[in-house]
Amino acid sequence: KGSTAAPGGGKSRLTLRGVYLWSIQLVDNLRLMATICDTVEGARGGALISGIGKFLHHGDPNVEAFVRNVLQRSCVPLFRMIAQWMSAAELKDPFHEFFVTARKSVGVDRLWQDRYRLNTNMIPFFIDKKLAHSILSVGKSINFIQ
Repeated sequence: KGSTAAPGGGKSRLTLRGVYLWSIQLVDNLRLMATICDTVEGARGGALISGIGKFLHHGDPNVEAFVRNVLQRSCVPLFRMIAQWMSAAELKDPFHEFFVTARKSVGVDRLWQDRYRLNTNMIPFFIDKKLAHSILSVGKSINFIQ
């Protein structure tokens, strides 16, 4: 039994029932996160994002909100790589998670055709192939101009 100061100067009681009710959502979120992790185990990059995205159409608004939050945070590195690629043709992908890949061993005469390619397994579910090819082409064009 204890009491804590509530906003406005009043007192509110912290009860075992209150803690239990508060913890139910946390346990549900942990269970969902464990399920997501089991589903996407071993995946990375766009494949990981696509695996998480499969949980978006669950039907439970709490699950969908949780998955949206996880997706938003998971997409930050991807969006950063897309921005770097499309603005400066920089391919900073130390963990090979981006859907644009570079082949370093390509000769100068084949740079445009063969140096940069799409890894279709890494394209996330919300980017269709046509858009992925456009992203690839923008970065290739900037690279060619430089």
